[in-house]
Amino acid sequence: MRAAGPFDFLLLDTSPGWDALTVNALFCVEEVIAPVSLEALTLQGLLEFSKSLAAISKYKTPLALRFVVPTFLDRRVSKSGEIFELLQAHYRALICDPIRYNVRLSEAPGHGHTIFEYAPTSTGAHDYSALARTVDVWTRLLGIQRI
Repeated sequence: MRAAGPFDFLLLDTSPGWDALTVNALFCVEEVIAPVSLEALTLQGLLEFSKSLAAISKYKTPLALRFVVPTFLDRRVSKSGEIFELLQAHYRALICDPIRYNVRLSEAPGHGHTIFEYAPTSTGAHDYSALARTVDVWTRLLGIQRI
């Protein structure tokens, strides 16, 4: 897929469900970054998504799950850490550093701002900056051509 303009990446953000929009988006991309909230049914949902992604990759290549981004990590909640450990066990090579729970992440869109505009020194801004650096480093290492 080619985009008009000076872009490094083109991100298609879809709902977590398995609907026509998601399937069509997967036919337009080469790599997938899967944000995964650290909640009870997350691992099962990601396993199902991985199976569906494998089915589509039979018809569309290249298509790969590149990163799994754990979100809503809250060290005060033991279940959050347990689910993070399970994700690491199943997707070790794909796991990015987690995005920690931060109320500023929920507030920013309500004020019409990105986290970087609304709370640039927050843990949320720090974590998403780290994610952007990770993606940038991997694309350089893998020699992925930018748009």
